[in-house]
Amino acid sequence: MPSRAVHSSRWLRARYGFACTRADEEERHLLEQAAHFTAQELVSVQSA
Repeated sequence: MPSRAVHSSRWLRARYGFACTRADEEERHLLEQAAHFTAQELVSVQSA
């Protein structure tokens, strides 16, 4: 499930033709971190 920031970025892109670069950066970072785990591993995400 995409984060709220990623959802907002997609909404902005659809409505105004550009995305929120901060949300795009957050998504890139999350995907980068998730790549360290296999599909079989159970992980939990905690907010800072």
